[in-house]
Amino acid sequence: MKIAILTQPLIENYGGILQNYALQTVLKKFGHEVLTLHIIRVLRWQNRWFGKLYEFYVRVRNILNAILHKEPYLNQKLISADEKKLFLSNITAFVNEHINCTMPITDISQLKNYTGFDAYIVGSDQVWRPNYSPDIYTYFLEFTPKNSMAKKIAYAASFGTSNWIFPAAMTARCKKSAARINAISVRESNGIELCKKYLDCDAIQVPDPTLLLTADDYRKLYSDKNLSGEGKLVTYILDNSPEKELFIQKTASEMNLEVLSLQKEFSPGVKKLAIEDWLSAISNAEYVITDSFHGTVFSIIFERQFAVISNVARGSDRFTSLLSELNLTGRIVDSVQLVPEAVIDYSKVNQYLSYYRQSGYDFIKNNGF
Repeated sequence: MKIAILTQPLIENYGGILQNYALQTVLKKFGHEVLTLHIIRVLRWQNRWFGKLYEFYVRVRNILNAILHKEPYLNQKLISADEKKLFLSNITAFVNEHINCTMPITDISQLKNYTGFDAYIVGSDQVWRPNYSPDIYTYFLEFTPKNSMAKKIAYAASFGTSNWIFPAAMTARCKKSAARINAISVRESNGIELCKKYLDCDAIQVPDPTLLLTADDYRKLYSDKNLSGEGKLVTYILDNSPEKELFIQKTASEMNLEVLSLQKEFSPGVKKLAIEDWLSAISNAEYVITDSFHGTVFSIIFERQFAVISNVARGSDRFTSLLSELNLTGRIVDSVQLVPEAVIDYSKVNQYLSYYRQSGYDFIKNNGF
């Protein structure tokens, strides 16, 4: 079967790229020919100007923090242009080597050039969050011909939030497109209710594609030459704050561990890492603190002890939904608490994970894949 995958742009999101890799890997194992439609955002002049304004804001904030002696942001800075270029080249190299995808699609109208598929799968990640997707209607597979016999599936599609944020006109249009999708699965449990209430369609919950693969599957992607987190407190924080920094430093002091920061930017001495380094560092960390969904996922896959600072702005339901399935909600903290005292028993967690993983495989198989 020839299958097309639609997901978020494969640009800077470690988890987004790895979930695409995982879903493609699983479908290939089933004997299918898989191609990811490489849709990317095109930066319009408004976005470029916003970026410049944001850089100016960071510089001013750094000066004020230095004057007022507000730790820990004294040395905070944007990564250099050279670091950014190296990071993007590393990401591109990973995508080119491990993901079978089209040339970058910069205009939705170009999708008419990609026909002849037996099936289209949208997902995963927050593909059904309007402000995250380049074109929300595309991610409801609206572009597929109405007389097409191709299967249309949503695998672990995520709204990213428990609140319905689609305007009325968008809701009506997406509802029509959802009716044409043969089978819908969502990543978070609240997505089931959102589909029923606003899209008038049924859905089931399945795990993020990254959870369909094992730690050994991911270890094939890096070597002992990549970055190591052994004996360290590894942190991956998407939205930093003084409270989070203080929490991390306090935890590191109490555990007597050196901090290894995997933040994407805005942290002293931190460079944007290649995906292989990011995976390697988490895989053998002594402890992980993160506010990232996929940072949480890979802490679990690699059986690390970890704490999750719930990231409300990006969608806290993603964390509670996943951790509830694995009986790990006790790992969620706020940024002023101590880390959880309990040690994770992965013999039990892996039992839950095995059942959860199977639900994803069952959804794929039951829909003719």
